[in-house]
Amino acid sequence: MQRLWIALLLCGLTSGLGAATVTTFGPASWGVSDATLGFTGSYETEDFEDLALANRLLFSITADNGAYGPSNTLNQLFNPATGDPNGANWSFTTWDGTRSLLNRLDQIPVGYYGPPGFSGYGSVTFTFTGGASKVGFAFSNNEVAATVLVNGVSLGSLTQGNIAGGSGRNGYFVISADATTPSINTVTISSNVIDAIFYDHLLYQLLPMTNPPTGGEVPEPGTWALLGTSLGVVWFKRRR
Repeated sequence: MQRLWIALLLCGLTSGLGAATVTTFGPASWGVSDATLGFTGSYETEDFEDLALANRLLFSITADNGAYGPSNTLNQLFNPATGDPNGANWSFTTWDGTRSLLNRLDQIPVGYYGPPGFSGYGSVTFTFTGGASKVGFAFSNNEVAATVLVNGVSLGSLTQGNIAGGSGRNGYFVISADATTPSINTVTISSNVIDAIFYDHLLYQLLPMTNPPTGGEVPEPGTWALLGTSLGVVWFKRRR
């Protein structure tokens, strides 16, 4: 384990590239069991009911008027029933609980659609520390074209397969790692126009975490040799 970590530090980390496997569930499947969505065994659930995020999950948003994250806490909470100053009730956007996540910095849905530069909506990124093998999320009110990216690589439209576009519940989007993308490190939902999109019931299966040696661990002799050789190369280059 120690040798692997030192090697990763010296050689750098490589993100998986390519197109992961996508499975979609239409609005008629809203509220089905996690097993129906393909999540069984050990997995994490984020319901956006409080500011603290679930295990090894980070959230970030980039909008026309600023950015937030990546952070393991939300910057604001959104109440679909009472959080709209225009009086609209967005309770239908919740999969479970009483809250959902809005792709807006202040989590206040003022204006629901517009061209770039319109009032604070933006792209959302979920980061899975150490990587995930499967990720899924429910979303609503996606009225214009949005793109899903995994590790920065496009998987195409958010409303693909049997997912419905437009106002109302859109469906559930599942991304599974495969041979071309063995680790899902980030999932970004991006749009070239601004659209109010609501997310809920984020599920993800984490990959085993590879940790560096802690301060109390004594590296094996082979590890010291590898590190010493690498440092010697760096010293030699600097002397030249």
